[in-house]
Amino acid sequence: MAAEKVVRAYFDAWNRRDLVALEATLAQEVEWRRSADFPEGRTLKGRDSLLDFARSMFDVFTETPIEVDELTEGRGGSVVAVGTSRFVGGRSGVTTHSTWARIYAVENGLIVAVRPYPTREQALRAAG
Repeated sequence: MAAEKVVRAYFDAWNRRDLVALEATLAQEVEWRRSADFPEGRTLKGRDSLLDFARSMFDVFTETPIEVDELTEGRGGSVVAVGTSRFVGGRSGVTTHSTWARIYAVENGLIVAVRPYPTREQALRAAG
């Protein structure tokens, strides 16, 4: 599967809150470096860690849609994704938005790494 299709499948699974489909897009040893401004910012290592994170987000927030504005394939199986996340708190009802740019590295049809970038331009440069 082309790298862009794998990343799109990841976002589609997230938006459906489908943990089984989400798992199918992730390599066993995937590593997701979260941006420093993310609450409890840290690197998630391993598919189980990412699935636990997704599960906790789905438990805390009643809505977690991601709107992907752009997917651009770079060199070596990398995909630049630019988008907006919206989260609605289950208890508070408060809505938060986050705009982001990331590079998703794909190998053998699975996401192996996710890296945040401050801007779309920086992510595109890094992805070649």
